[in-house]
Amino acid sequence: MAVSDEFWMQQALAVALEVRAKTPPHPWVGCIIERKGAFLAKGSTEMSPEHIPAEIAALEALKKKEIYPQDSTLYTILEPSLATSQAIAESGVTTVVIGTMDPDPNVFGKSVTLLKQAGVTVRVGTLERKIAFELRSYLHYQIRKESYAVLKVVKGLNGGLIDDKAALLGEEALHDEKLLTQASQAILINTQRIVPASSQQHNSTLQIVLDELGMINPSSDIVYVTTALVAAAKKLALDNPNILVWDKPGPIPLSWIKANLAKKGILQVVIDGDNALIARCIQEQAFNELVLYLVPHLLEPQPAEPIQVSQHETLRLAEMMRFGHTAKLLYLPEREVPYDPYSPLYLP
Repeated sequence: MAVSDEFWMQQALAVALEVRAKTPPHPWVGCIIERKGAFLAKGSTEMSPEHIPAEIAALEALKKKEIYPQDSTLYTILEPSLATSQAIAESGVTTVVIGTMDPDPNVFGKSVTLLKQAGVTVRVGTLERKIAFELRSYLHYQIRKESYAVLKVVKGLNGGLIDDKAALLGEEALHDEKLLTQASQAILINTQRIVPASSQQHNSTLQIVLDELGMINPSSDIVYVTTALVAAAKKLALDNPNILVWDKPGPIPLSWIKANLAKKGILQVVIDGDNALIARCIQEQAFNELVLYLVPHLLEPQPAEPIQVSQHETLRLAEMMRFGHTAKLLYLPEREVPYDPYSPLYLP
């Protein structure tokens, strides 16, 4: 019995998600190669010691098995680069199935054209909506040229913020929160929430401190975002790339911070501040998704209705999970238009 494109693409997506936290600023891609319904090889984006695309990793796995890819079908969740597509075309693979197009202007549509001109059959769009959801921070980074911001909030039923998360979330929810942080390259906090490097839970996650009060420690590995009103801030910034200075009147716009973080290759940043930073984030519409942990929860199994967080902001529930007595709700703002590579909105 023939196996569907959806089946193999689901396998490729599962392989991609295994390396979600390891590949940025490159996208996390998974690849499967099969022939006449039989699995041949798989590959995912590799970063150590150098960047190896998922498709190349899968072709290399075939070579190690001494299997030739002639008459095989290659499944990849994201349109490959031109160089990778050339290697695929030369390998003998006859069909390439792509989950979604890559909005990177160096890639968008060009690789599909190259493969077709080389005589390879190309099909695009298998599990596209599901893949676009899993790649949402990378797609946002490429399209908007700014970091994708996840606003993380842990609240009790009385609406208050919870700081003693370890005591209340439970082991499963803490593990989920850890995965969220690991999938992000940076965490934006207030000066009150600075965590010493020696006690950081996730040492690879860069701390970004919104510091408008001048508590800068230029010798630390922390990135400080401050204003020109802070004495010597500009002078410190000249010698320290970890100090970003906003030199215009008024508070520092969070959108400006996101744009500067993108220049540092940061695809995703978690915003984990106090009530003031949360309110500011909502007011400025600076977040791209809200992850809300409710402890304990009193939720029905059915997804909740959209919620109104401000006069101009409505959130829709995209995902809901339960971890013991803790509920995790992932909301996306209505302003976040789902990725459609064929819409003029996304054309490079």
